[in-house]
Amino acid sequence: MRRPRWPTPLLPGMTIGIASPAGPVTADSLDRGLRRLHTLGFETRPGPHARDRWHYLAGSDADRAADLQALWSDPEVDAVWCARGGYGAMRLLPLVDWQRLARPIPLIGYSDITALQLALYRHHRLVSFSGPMISTSHGYGHPESVDHHTETDLWSWLRPGPLPRQLANPPELPLRVLREGRAEGPLLGGNLSLVAALVGTPYLPDFHGAILVIEDIGEAPYRVDRMLTQLALAGILDQIAGVVIGDFADYQPPPEPDPGPPVAELVLERLGDRDLPVLADLTYGHLPRRCTVPLGAWCRLETDGPSLLCDGEPTA
Repeated sequence: MRRPRWPTPLLPGMTIGIASPAGPVTADSLDRGLRRLHTLGFETRPGPHARDRWHYLAGSDADRAADLQALWSDPEVDAVWCARGGYGAMRLLPLVDWQRLARPIPLIGYSDITALQLALYRHHRLVSFSGPMISTSHGYGHPESVDHHTETDLWSWLRPGPLPRQLANPPELPLRVLREGRAEGPLLGGNLSLVAALVGTPYLPDFHGAILVIEDIGEAPYRVDRMLTQLALAGILDQIAGVVIGDFADYQPPPEPDPGPPVAELVLERLGDRDLPVLADLTYGHLPRRCTVPLGAWCRLETDGPSLLCDGEPTA
């Protein structure tokens, strides 16, 4: 199996391009994020349309796609960091010339940005970072500051360092083993809504042998059930080697006598008798204190520990 491509490290003095490929930003939150990156020693280059707004989108599809491609193609830009998620990244997929995004630089973002990250892996097998964004309350747009653990973990992936490296929760928040076993493969997934929405499109990567990692926000149990069922019907649950369950923020069932099971129980029920290792409670998703996930990285999942070890290539 071809190994994933890791992007170049991000060091102080480099220039970070800021794109708004999905929802619109507020001026205050974006400016706070830019100031924080300047404090850390980086130059920033917001795309020309980073502050645009068209209803629930950060401007037109054409302008958002043009910003993304222009920043990626600019040799003076060393990373592309998304301002926020929301909705709209999927609309860009057919507009992007993916050959212009072949340069191995970091792409940082999560939630709706999952659509771009999976498409990028599909085209170039490039690892991207599902982590805090520039203009969000769980990232650098927070009125005070981003959580210390969140920021430390983020930069441990963006700066140079030895591989393999543990993908780990804070010490006081251990991973939970739902099914025992061992798996090894590319760590793929992200926001479950976006993974399910890409099924049947040419932008979803091959999940054969992958470790599926998922998170989401504001989804009722029946909706999570429907998305997992879609992955099952598409054959993806038969292809994967393991599952890691992140946070499902605001998972609040309606006030009914039987509103539905917890996410972990739903995942196990939908997996059925598939013999896969499953870990839960990864601090990944729409959380103030969270870890950054290197989507596409080669990962070894061990339930004896448990541990998630990310590497640059298969062990055999």
